[in-house]
This record gives sequence, structure tokens and C-alpha cells, in this order.
Amino acid sequence: MDARVRKLVVAVLLSALLSGACDLQPSARPTAAARITCAPLALSSPSTPISTGKIRFSGIVRNAQTCAAVTKVQVAAYEAQGGALTISSIDFATTDVSGLFELVVPSGQYRILFIPPAGSGLASRWWIHELSYLRATPLDGERAGLDMLLPQGFTISGNVITDTGAPLQAGVVVSPATDYYDWVTATSTDGRGHYTTTVPAGDFRLHFLTGPPWASQWWDNRSSHDEADDVIVAKDVTDISVMLRPGRIVSGRVTYSDSRPAEGALAFAMLPTTTRWCCEFAGTAYTDSDGRFRIALPEGTYRVGFAFDDGEGRLYALWWPGSGTDMDRSSPVVVDRDRNDLDLELP
Repeated sequence: MDARVRKLVVAVLLSALLSGACDLQPSARPTAAARITCAPLALSSPSTPISTGKIRFSGIVRNAQTCAAVTKVQVAAYEAQGGALTISSIDFATTDVSGLFELVVPSGQYRILFIPPAGSGLASRWWIHELSYLRATPLDGERAGLDMLLPQGFTISGNVITDTGAPLQAGVVVSPATDYYDWVTATSTDGRGHYTTTVPAGDFRLHFLTGPPWASQWWDNRSSHDEADDVIVAKDVTDISVMLRPGRIVSGRVTYSDSRPAEGALAFAMLPTTTRWCCEFAGTAYTDSDGRFRIALPEGTYRVGFAFDDGEGRLYALWWPGSGTDMDRSSPVVVDRDRNDLDLELP
């Protein structure tokens, strides 16, 4: 997953934190994992010193069926906090020719995602042997000798194009059909607009995300997770393709009280009328060096908020037009045309 896709994933799954009221748990009990038959390996701990304030995760990734090491697996660390889904990819590493990896991140608690390379026939898994983020086991402190076994899976593939037929660079996020505030894996399209991802058997929903002027979309031509069509996976599934269309552009500027621009704030638009939880993500953008942002949205009514770091690694949100941290007290934003009036001044 490249940096752009990791940022898109942050935006999709930040909304539970922003509601301030969701104690998230998987809505269904996890299915029994396939029996693991590979003998455990005794791995030595890395000897290279790391900086103060950092922790290291290291180990090996293997094929659960053959027990052979798997190279080119992306190992990504996502922040893990109880009671709210604050998913933000901190960094990732890639397994070497021996299947070994070493990932150094700031001290904290993490959930670790293992994404196998395309064509391997293996499905993504979260530590330890779990389908999704919410079911993953959080890790903190130095952990060596992690032995991750990836099961065989099935591919979902397709293309993302514009309304003119041109291929489009986009992120693709795979969620369980039952849980909007959870996710299984993510990938991105290549230069031809084509993507492939591998998952175990099950029912999933796919979210396709990109930047202006194109509005994001759920499969198949749906505006939300609740309305999305299921992708039922019991074998390889092809042609899960979408055509993304231009949306209305919502824009503004975020500044401090002394008029300095607030760079790097996450602006987001939420649908508050879905049937699950508090709300649902519809679009996002990070403010630039001048504090400006642009989001492409389908026509509709949204609540617009802005997420910030409090300086100690915790996220908080303010809602437009500056009415505080409670979404219910924010003003509806009717998007039936392009809007450039969503400015926010930070207290």
C-alpha cells in the first residue's frame, strides 16, 4: 500500500472516533480459523539498536499450507485504541527473500496487517490470524519472533475508470459486509486502472476512493456501505469494476485564530443518516500549506468536520461551522452545487 492509499484508509475509518460515542466491536463472531499445521520457528531477535521512544516488531511470514517463507509481503502497523476506531497507518515494512521483516515505529499500541503480493494466492491477515482490524490482537512493546501464517484465498479484481473511459488511480478498501467500521484489506489500482486483492471466502463490500474532481463510490454504483452490493467470494471474482463520476467540489480554508494556515488537518464529509452507528464517511482531503482543502462529493446533505492531533498523539475533531466536537450540533451542509465557503477558524 502506498502512502496515498494509507491516507485514504485513514479517512474512511476515522468516523467512529469523531462521533465520540461508539464502542466498536465486531458485529459477528469470527469464524473458526483453519487449523495451523506448521511447526513454530525459533527466530533470533534483531541486534541492531533502535532509537529511544521507538519499538520494533520483527518475525517471519509463511504460507499456511506449505509452511514456506513468503517474500514481498507488506507488513503495516496501524494505531490501536480501545473504544474507538482510530486507524492510521504509521509505517510499513516488506518481507525479504527469507520471509523476514523488521518494522520500527513510535512507542504505542498497534494492530498489524500483512498484505501478500499479487499473484501469491494468499489472503491478507491481521495479527494473529484474524480477518479484520477489529478482530486483530493489539501489540505494544518490543515483539520479536512473530510467525505469521497466511492462508490461501480468492481474488477480487476489476477496473476503475472515469466517465470518459480513462483509467483512474484509486484506492480500494475491502470491508466485511456486516461492518462499515471495520476493514479487511486495501489496495490500489495500477497505471491501467486495474486492481487485484486476495481475501478468504466470505461476503464483502468494496469502497473506491480517489481525489477531486472524482467522487468516491461503493460497489455497485452506491453512495454508502449500507446501500452497497455484496461481493460474495467463494471463488475468484472478476470485473468488480466501477466508473467514477465528477462530484460537486466542497472547499474552504482552515486557519488558526491569528490567521496562520493550518496545514495537514483532515477535512471530511459525513453522511449522518445511515442505519449503522453515528454516520458514514463520504469524502476527505488534507489541508495544504495554505490551509486549503477540496473534497468531491455526490449531491446530498452532509456534516463537515476537521480532525487534528492534540500534540500528544490523540485525535480530536471540530465540526463546521466551528460549533465544537459534537456532530449533532453542527450545521447541515447542502451540496447541490460547488461550494467554497466552508472555512474554519481554530480556537
